[in-house]
Amino acid sequence: MQQGYGEELEKAVDLAGHPFLGQFPAWFQRNSVNGNRKFVLLSKDRRLPCVKLTRGEYLDAVGVAITRAYNADKKRITEAEQGNQQRIASSMKYVEERTAKRRAVLEINRERY
Repeated sequence: MQQGYGEELEKAVDLAGHPFLGQFPAWFQRNSVNGNRKFVLLSKDRRLPCVKLTRGEYLDAVGVAITRAYNADKKRITEAEQGNQQRIASSMKYVEERTAKRRAVLEINRERY
């Protein structure tokens, strides 16, 4: 057993019996560098704040994110170059290649799932 590790240490900070904090999700993180920690997630309805998604919903969200990233890059490049069409075109070429590659991978995943 290494120093700072072991079930005794985790049991010492167990909050399951606490009248209020025992209701919430909690986990113990061992770290000998900066100290062990016990985390308690105070959340509504005493559940983890997770939303279950289907694979289709996830892939739809990825598609939206790809479009959003493309538009953000386009806006950033256009504002940075201020009308220099040649530099805008050369910068956008890389962005369009990257976006096309992302969309191709997305379509492969859509077909697979």
